[in-house]
Amino acid sequence: MHNRTEGAHQRYLDIFRIMERRDREMAGLFNDLKRSQGLMMLARIRSAGLLTEEEFSNLSPETRGLIQLLLDPD
Repeated sequence: MHNRTEGAHQRYLDIFRIMERRDREMAGLFNDLKRSQGLMMLARIRSAGLLTEEEFSNLSPETRGLIQLLLDPD
């Protein structure tokens, strides 16, 4: 948290850094769409909490099983 003595510009820089980091995280999930990477991409999206249960349940049982295997190989 920031204290009152911290300047507005420093707060702006802190927020900007957070936004840059989140942008890189989102880019890693959604950029470079290729069919060959589909399962890995869906697994990463699910792991990030961005795939709802309803959306996940709409996938085929085989696809759901493979995604679960990728997320929890034990």
